[in-house]
Amino acid sequence: MINPIPFLAAALSAAISLQPPSGPPPAMVKVDAARTEMIEQWREVTGELRVLKRSVIASRQEGQVVRMLVDEGETVKAGDVLASLDEVLATIEVRRAEAELASKRGAVTAREAELDRAQRDWSRYEALDNRTVADRDIDAARSGAALARARLDEAHADVAGAEAALASARERLSQMVIRAPFGGRVVHKMTEVGQWLRAGDAVVEVMALEQIEARLDVPEELAAALMKGGPRVKVRVKPLGMEVQGSVLGFLPEADRLSRLVPLRVVLANEDEIMRPGMSVVGLVATGRDAMTVTVSKDGILRDDAGEYLYFDAGGVAAPVRVRTRFGIGDRVAVDANMPPGAMVIVQGNERLFPGQPLMVIGGGPTDGAPGRSP
Repeated sequence: MINPIPFLAAALSAAISLQPPSGPPPAMVKVDAARTEMIEQWREVTGELRVLKRSVIASRQEGQVVRMLVDEGETVKAGDVLASLDEVLATIEVRRAEAELASKRGAVTAREAELDRAQRDWSRYEALDNRTVADRDIDAARSGAALARARLDEAHADVAGAEAALASARERLSQMVIRAPFGGRVVHKMTEVGQWLRAGDAVVEVMALEQIEARLDVPEELAAALMKGGPRVKVRVKPLGMEVQGSVLGFLPEADRLSRLVPLRVVLANEDEIMRPGMSVVGLVATGRDAMTVTVSKDGILRDDAGEYLYFDAGGVAAPVRVRTRFGIGDRVAVDANMPPGAMVIVQGNERLFPGQPLMVIGGGPTDGAPGRSP
């Protein structure tokens, strides 16, 4: 618990010494009572943000870079062109393969004609009286038809090989253009126009940020209980002062042998890309246990360089107290704070208050039996 007495006494003394004899005008505020409630507890665990997809995009062919279309920090979409290599030789190879395929298809036409002629010859011999045709002529006609069919089959196979060669050449040509496999941000650029790349050389590194992973370190005793019922998790991104709900991917299969912590993976939507890898986070994990807890309206929480605080009505004047927020429950926040029972927390008009400033309560008031004030 945080002791507010020294903080309050010093603040009130400073405020009183600066006030003119007539005193400042009262601040018009609204209040809401702090409550002590039996609610489910959430356990804080630490963690950090990591990327879900990050890849070094490499060239699949060798060649000289003739265009570089992205720079570090730029956003790309899946399929966007990142760079391109000199296509002259690859284009020539495609044209050669196209000509070879045309030649093979012409050979098929010729073989089809040969087969047709051989089959007609064989048909004529079959129609003749066997006494007028020598056996060797019949055998020759039959063999000629079979040979013509074999040559046609060979020509079809040659066409299939030429089609495969053309497809390979076209694929090599398409690979001279290097595209983004997924959308994201360019993290590093590894080449420039004029550089010669070999197959496998890096071009750029791309990192996806539309979704980001929170990797939370959960104590093993808590992890064991959560594995049974499925964890419920909230993630508080400390540098941004925001709390988000994520989709739980599950626990990693191995705990850290030194810390006895089990990593829990949670995916967070990050469409505005304000969350970045490496940021520290606090995970709030439901424990399934209830306890008496002080809650205040989330509108009463203020922040400064020293942390979080709020003002409450201390007999008609504003009194500050430092608090530590633990977790949210709807429009209220569970806090650790030293305040009088049923303290009336100022939830509107608190932005410009100073310690000891007179108050005029214009709205809000007692809730759950807490004492209140009227104008």
